[in-house]
This record gives sequence, C-alpha cells and structure tokens, in this order.
Amino acid sequence: MKKIGIIFLTIILGIVAIYFELSNSSALSGRFPDDEEFKKALMTSNEKNYKYARAVLLGIEYKESTRPPVQFDEVTIEHLMPQTLNDTWKQNLGGKEKAEEIYENYLNCIGNLTPLSQSCNSKISNLPWNQKRSKIDFTVFFVSDPVKNIQDWNENEIQKRNEDLAIRACKAITAPLPRTRKYRTALDDFEDGEYPASDVETRMENTNISHITFEDEKYDVTAWNGYLNTICTILFNRESKKFDKIVEDNLIHKSTSRRNKNGKDPIITKDKNLLVGPYKIEGSDYYSEGTVSSMTARAYSKQLLDLFGFTDDVKLFVSKKEE
Repeated sequence: MKKIGIIFLTIILGIVAIYFELSNSSALSGRFPDDEEFKKALMTSNEKNYKYARAVLLGIEYKESTRPPVQFDEVTIEHLMPQTLNDTWKQNLGGKEKAEEIYENYLNCIGNLTPLSQSCNSKISNLPWNQKRSKIDFTVFFVSDPVKNIQDWNENEIQKRNEDLAIRACKAITAPLPRTRKYRTALDDFEDGEYPASDVETRMENTNISHITFEDEKYDVTAWNGYLNTICTILFNRESKKFDKIVEDNLIHKSTSRRNKNGKDPIITKDKNLLVGPYKIEGSDYYSEGTVSSMTARAYSKQLLDLFGFTDDVKLFVSKKEE
C-alpha cells in the first residue's frame, strides 16, 4: 500500500509540474490567452476554430452533460450554415450579398459549429435549414440540443449561440495558473546585423529592416511588407515573363481560400480585392500582400527567390526596435 501511495503521489506531482510548465511558458508565443481573448478567438471565423472545435465543444459537453460520453474519434463537426451556400441558403440569409457577408464573418466561428455523429453529418451536408434541423433532432449531444428549436438559422441566431458557447467554453476548459515566470522573448538572443534571405528560422518579431542588398546593390526598405514588395519589384524587372507565369499559376499563395473562390488566396495578383492589404509593385500591374509579419514576409520572399534561383544573392539588414 505504501508503494501504491508513493506511485500515486509521484503521478500527482508530475501532473502539477506539467500544469505549471504549461501555464508559465518562457516564450511569449506560448502564452495562454485570458478569457476575453479566448472568447474573441472562438467567436471569430477562423479556420483554426474548425480544427479545435471538436475539443472545445466536447469539453463543454463533458462538463455540462450527464449523458454517456461519445468516443472522441467518432465525433465530427458540422457547419450549421454550410461551407457551400446554395441558392436556398443565400435567399434565407438575406440575399446573395448579405449571405456572403454572413458567410465571411461567421462560417468557422464556434456558434456555427456543432458536434454530430459521423453517420448524421454525412446525411445533412448543405440541406435547407428545416431539413437539417430535423436531422439534428436525433443527435446524442447535449450541446447541440437547443439548435433543434431554432426556426431560422440566421445572423442573429449565430451571434447568440456564438456568445453563449464562448462563455461556456471559458468555464469548461481548464484555465492556466497565474503566471509566476517572466517571459523570455525571441529577441533576447537576437543580434543586429546582416542575415541571408535563406534564413526564415531566426525569430525577428519587433525588429526593423533598414535595407537589403541584391547582387551587392542596395535597396532601402522601411518595413517588412516593403521587403516582400521590393523582392517582387526586383524580380519582375529582372524576368517579367517568368514573374507573370508564377503569378498566373499562383505558386506563391496562402494556405487559405477566403477571398479567392477558385483556389488558395494569392500573395501576388492583379486583383487587389484578393489581398487584405494590397501594395502596388512598382512598374507593373501587380500588387503584393501588404498585411504580413516579418516571418511571413521572409517566407514568401524566399519562395519567390527560390523559383528564380536568386536566394543566395539577397542579404537583409535588421536591427531590434528601440524600446
């Protein structure tokens, strides 16, 4: 019995130690969000929400329900407003323009997602709401129950469920311990100076880029989106036909398709409506994405330089921002 007690105590202490480490990540990137940040993230239409929704919604389910738990791998997540809007759904959401706005704002928010069994999910897809609701009526999930009483699935209902589930998630998901360890930032080990364009691993948050050199010629750059734009300008002027082909084939793109219904959202395009922050590429009809971090600007620039074979010819000059 004494040995069993020691083993049990060791396990408990191990769990406590892990809990402490997770709550006190030394890196700012590992910081837990507070309740308001967590709620805001869940209520935003972000593809990550769809990936994490099963854990969040089942967390609420297991916290609040007395029903027998369903095996995690037997649960799928259904979009109540479907991923593909047919004419019926567009009409029910207020017409084509209004439906597209609601779709953009709420598709992957927690309020538009619900757990279902795999067999049920495959049957309801993008059925009209009255038919979909009747199928959901047979679900075994407590967290999905209130949906069956909603007559029309519209923006107002999504907003109400969004707020409700976000609040419940904060209560159901274990919160971190109060922080007792100071953060160690990426810049603690960062040194000002010259970096090759091939380096996309060094953390450079809160840094300034002053200029780059390409084949020993200097180009002034005032911001990280300017770095990507400058690389685009250089390469377009160097080999415009090759540049045209790369853009035409959308070889440099994001992992999402929120703005480009025909494929992945581009980083370089003539249609500035496909970009979050269009930035004109000098001397061309193209725009580059202007809403980029230091990391993404360097990653996209390297992809482009790799395609041209000029990666080793570019050097960046970077320094820490003054506090």
